[in-house]
Amino acid sequence: MSKKVSIIIPVYNGEEYMREAIDSALAQTYENKEIIVINDGSRDNTDKIAKSYGDKITYYAKENGGVSTALNLGIEKMTGDYFSWLSHDDRYYPEKVEKEIKYLEEHGLLDSNTILYSDYDLMDEKSHVYAGSVKDHKLLTENPDYCILHGDINGLSLLIPKKAFADCGGFRTDLRCVQDYVLWEEMRKAGYNFIHIPEILVTTRIHSMQQGNTSPVMVSEGNDFWVNLIKDTSKERMIRFEGSTYGFYKKMHDIMATTPYDKAEEFTRKECERIINGVKDTVKNTKVTVVLPFCKWSKDIEKSIDSVFAQTHKNIEFLLICYSENNSNQEAKEYIKNAEFETKILHSEATSGLTGAKNTGIKNASGDYISFLNTGDIFIPSKTEEQLIETIASNSCISHTNYYIKREDSEEFTAVDVSFICGKGVHEILTGRLVSPSAIMVKTSFLKENGINFNPAFCNAEDICFFLSCQKNAYVHAVSKPLLIINEETAYDREEQLKGYKALINYVLSDTELSKNDYEIGCLFAEYIMNYNLGDNIKQINMYPAPEKKVSILRRTVRALKRGGVGYTIKAGAKKVINKIKK
Repeated sequence: MSKKVSIIIPVYNGEEYMREAIDSALAQTYENKEIIVINDGSRDNTDKIAKSYGDKITYYAKENGGVSTALNLGIEKMTGDYFSWLSHDDRYYPEKVEKEIKYLEEHGLLDSNTILYSDYDLMDEKSHVYAGSVKDHKLLTENPDYCILHGDINGLSLLIPKKAFADCGGFRTDLRCVQDYVLWEEMRKAGYNFIHIPEILVTTRIHSMQQGNTSPVMVSEGNDFWVNLIKDTSKERMIRFEGSTYGFYKKMHDIMATTPYDKAEEFTRKECERIINGVKDTVKNTKVTVVLPFCKWSKDIEKSIDSVFAQTHKNIEFLLICYSENNSNQEAKEYIKNAEFETKILHSEATSGLTGAKNTGIKNASGDYISFLNTGDIFIPSKTEEQLIETIASNSCISHTNYYIKREDSEEFTAVDVSFICGKGVHEILTGRLVSPSAIMVKTSFLKENGINFNPAFCNAEDICFFLSCQKNAYVHAVSKPLLIINEETAYDREEQLKGYKALINYVLSDTELSKNDYEIGCLFAEYIMNYNLGDNIKQINMYPAPEKKVSILRRTVRALKRGGVGYTIKAGAKKVINKIKK
C-alpha cells in the first residue's frame, strides 16, 4: 500500500496567492494525499476562498498565533505517513510528491529516518519564475550536514516522516522566523538524515510582504540561531567539514557575510582573527622558497623579481631557474646583487622547459613552503605573509589565492574569485575553473614525501595537473583575497588554452581516481569543444551544480573519451552532444 502524504498549508491573510498554492497541491500526480489548510486568524477573504474548495481539502480555522502554531495544528490533524509543507504564497510542481516517494522506494528508505529536500525555483509577485536555486549535490552528498550549516534547505521542498515530529516535537511557537531551521537541526541531532534530490520540484515566491521581510525579530532570531549552531559544532566536526577549525570559521564567515545576520558575521570574524593572531609569531620563523623560472631576460622578469623583493615577509629563499641554452646570465646576476634575502640563480636543461625548471626549484628548495611565480606575474607586497598565515592557521599543505587580471596596455584590473576551489573535491577545477600557478603555496615536505612534481607529459596543463595531484592527497585552503596580478597576455593565449584543455583531459583520463568523475570530465570536454569550435566567441557553460537532465547526455561523451580519447570523441559527433547540453 502506498504511503499517504499530508500537504499542510498554513495561511494568514493569503487571499492574493493561496489559490495558486492549493491548486498546485491538488494537481499533484501522487494520488494518496490529503491537503490540510490552516487559517491562522486571517482578516481577509481567506476563509471564503478555502471553503470554496469544499471536500477537496480539509480546512481548519483558528485564532492568530503565528505560522508555528498553524503548522503544529496541521501536524496534529494529519493522517498521513509523511508531512509536506506548502506556504500559501508558494507552489509545487505537479510531480513533487510523487518523485520524492519514488526516491524513497527506489533507495529502500521508506519508513526510515530520512528527510528529503530538493532544489527550487524563484518567482516574483506576479508568479513569474525568474531564477532557479540549484544546490551543489555532490558537496551535499559528501557532507549532508552542510544543508543546515550552509542554509541550503527550503522548507517547502521537504518530505518528512510523521514519526520525526513524535521524536523531536513540533515547531517552536516562541520563534517567528527561524523555527524551521531550529527544528531541522533538532531532527539532525536526533539521527535523521537529510538527503538532497538534485531536481527543482517547487517554486518559492519572493515578495515584500513575506514574514522574513516584515518581522522585526528576523535578524535577532537569525543571529541567535547561527551563533549557537556554530558554537555547538564540535572541533572534530569542524575539521571533518573544512580541514581545520580556522577553515570552518572562515567558511561560515563567508556565508554569514552574505546575510543580514551581523552578530553571527562578527562572531565568526573574531574567531578567525583569534586563530590568525595565534600563528603570527610562528610565521616570522617560517621560510618560504619562491621559484621563478625564466628562459631569457626581459622587463617582465624584472617586474616579477621586484615584486618578490618587495614582500613584507622577509624570511624568503628566492630561486631563479634559467632554462635557456645559455647557462650564464649576466643580467640576472647584476639585477639580484643587492637582494635583501638569499637569492640564487640555478639552471635546468633547456630541453626540459618550464616544467623541468619548476622541478629544479622543488629539488633545491630549502624553505618550509614553496611559492611559484610565472614570468610577468606580480606578487602584491603582502602576498607571501598573508597566504602563509592562512596556510598555517588552516593546517593546510597547499593553498591558493584569488588574483587580478591586468588588461594589456591598460591600468584596469579584474578580480578573479576562485576561493570556492577548496577542500579535497575536484569538480570545480574539472569544469573549467582554474587556479593560477602563481597563486599556489605548498608545503615542501608534503611534495617530497608524496613524490609530487610537474609532469612534462602534460605540457600546457602541467600547473593544474600538479595542483590536482596535490589536491588528491591534501586539503586545499583558499585565500579569498586577491594577492597576485596576472599578465593578461599570458593568461588568455587561446591556442595555449586549447592545448591545456586537451592535456588536462588526457591527464584526468589517465588517473585512476580522477577518471571516476564522469560528469566533471564531460563538463571539461564540453568547455574544450566550445572553445575549439566557436573561435573567439567563447561562452562558458554553467554546468555545475549538475542539472540532472544533462548528466545522461554527458555520459555518452565520457564513454567515448574513455574508449578512444579526445580526437576520437570529436570525430564521433561530440559537437552534436555539446549542442544538446547548451540548450
